[in-house]
Amino acid sequence: MKKCLRKQMFISALLALLLIPTNTVGEDTTTISPIKIDRHWIYIFQLDDLKTFEINEYFYINNTGETAFNDSFYIWIQNNSIISADCCNYTTNMACRCKQTRDGECYYLNKTDEDNVYIGYPFLNENKLSYYGQRETFSITAFSITNTSLKNDTLNLNATIGVPSISREQENFQGIGVHLTSENLNIGMLPVIDLYMPFNITTIENITLFNNGTDTEVIGFSISDLPGGWTAEIWNDTRRLDNVSLSSQEYVNLTLIVKAPSYLASIYVSYISQMGINEDQTKGSFIKRYLYKTTKITYEVFLLNKDGVEVSNDLIMIHDELYWIEEYGRYWFYAKNEEVQPNSYTTISMKLEKTTDDKSNIYIILILVFIVILIVVILLLKRIDFFKEKKTLQKQDVSKEKGKFTEEKRIKDLEEQKEKVLSAIKRVENEFKDGIISKEDYEQVRASYKKRAVEILKEIDKLRE
Repeated sequence: MKKCLRKQMFISALLALLLIPTNTVGEDTTTISPIKIDRHWIYIFQLDDLKTFEINEYFYINNTGETAFNDSFYIWIQNNSIISADCCNYTTNMACRCKQTRDGECYYLNKTDEDNVYIGYPFLNENKLSYYGQRETFSITAFSITNTSLKNDTLNLNATIGVPSISREQENFQGIGVHLTSENLNIGMLPVIDLYMPFNITTIENITLFNNGTDTEVIGFSISDLPGGWTAEIWNDTRRLDNVSLSSQEYVNLTLIVKAPSYLASIYVSYISQMGINEDQTKGSFIKRYLYKTTKITYEVFLLNKDGVEVSNDLIMIHDELYWIEEYGRYWFYAKNEEVQPNSYTTISMKLEKTTDDKSNIYIILILVFIVILIVVILLLKRIDFFKEKKTLQKQDVSKEKGKFTEEKRIKDLEEQKEKVLSAIKRVENEFKDGIISKEDYEQVRASYKKRAVEILKEIDKLRE
C-alpha cells in the first residue's frame, strides 16, 4: 500500500506534468512563492476500526520562478494526525522527496504557528530546484599529460534547462595538437517523465577526441565553471575516464554525461488520522486546505463502508457510485478538481459505521444451516475416501508383484547385453593385435563398447537397489 509512487495510477499523473510551466505563481501561507503544484494525488484508505484513515499525499512540484529554488515547502495536515512515511522507516513527523528509485530523501516537518500547517526543507543545499529556461555555461579542456607543449583544445558548452539539444555541423581537425569536438554545443536538459521524479535531469552527448600530434599521447580532461549541484563526466563504453591514451592520428568517440538539478520534484507524506468525527461518531470529514496554486487534484478513497459518502461541490466525481475493489476488500470512489487557488478548501464526508437491520438474524440462521450441511458433506467424503483407500491398497499389492516380475526380467536382459558387449570388446582387442584394424579404429570402437558396458552396469545396480 505504501510506496513512493502508487502503481500504474501515477503514470497518468506524471504525464500530466507541464514541461513548459506557466507564469502563474503559487502562494504559501506567508509569502509569494514560485512553486506551483502541477499534480496533487490524495489517497485515503479506511482502516479496519472504521474510524481511522491512512492518508497518502503526493505533490508534483514545478519551479515556475526565474531563480533556483532552495526554500521551504508547506503542507497542511488535519488535526490530531500522526505523520510517518514508509520511505522514512515510519519515523514520526518526516516526509520524503522521491528519487528515481522506490526510496526517498527524508526531511522533518515542523509545526508552524498557523493551525495544521507544517514546514519542511526538501530543497536545501545541493537539493535545490533549477528553473525552466535556466542557462549555464561550462568548459571542457583536453590536454596532453605526456607533452605539455602540445596544443590543447577547449569546448565551451551552453546547457539550458527544459529545452532539447541543438545539433551543429562537425568541423575538420586543424593544426598539430589535441582536438576535442561535440555534436552539440548548445545542450538541452529535459526531464525524463517516468514512475519516479528524479533529483537530477541528465543529458548524454557524443564528443570526439583526436590526437593530431606526431607521437602517442596520454590526454587528460578538466571541466570548469560548473554551477553548484551540477556534474559532468566523460565515459567510454564501460567506465568513467580521467584520461585516455591515443596514438598519433588516432581518434576516439566518448560520451559526456551532464547532470543538473531538476525543476520538477515529487514530495510524499503519509499520516494516520481519525478525521473530523461528529457527535454521534457516525460520520467523519476529510478536510484539505491547499496552500499553493494547484493545476490538478485527484482523490482516491477506499472505504469499508459503502453508505453515506458525501463529496463537496467543487469536486467532480469520476464514477457516480462506489466500486468494490477485491484486492483491498474495500469500496472505491474517484474524484478530481481542476485549477485550485491557494488557501481554498475541499471536504469529503463519509459514514463511519456499518449499518445493521433485522436481517442479521436471518444471516445467523443461514450460517448455522451452512455449517450443518458442511459437516454432513465432510462425513460423507470421509466414508467415500475409506472405500477408495481400501481399493487402492488392493491395487498396490497387485502392482508390486507385477513390478517385481518386470524388474527381474529387465535385469536378465541387461546381463545378456553385458556379456555381448564384453565379448565384443575382446574380439576388437584380438583384431587389433592381429593387425586387422588400425589403432585409431580400435580406440574408437573400444571406447564406444566400454561406454555402453558402463551404462548397462549402472542400470543393473539401480534396479537391484
